[in-house]
Amino acid sequence: MGNLFTPSRSRNWFDADQPDYVKRRVEVSQLAAKAGLPIDMDSWDGYPAALAPARGSARS
Repeated sequence: MGNLFTPSRSRNWFDADQPDYVKRRVEVSQLAAKAGLPIDMDSWDGYPAALAPARGSARS
């Protein structure tokens, strides 16, 4: 499984009359993809053995 990125053509997936927050979300997602950041920063792509220490650090 690899990381998922927002494709540059996604700006054409929405009508021009979309609310500004939708347009901004697409724009930010595309900028993140250009920076090498995946779509979902909340997903966990690590191994289960590494998950426990990560959760422990997050709880601290």
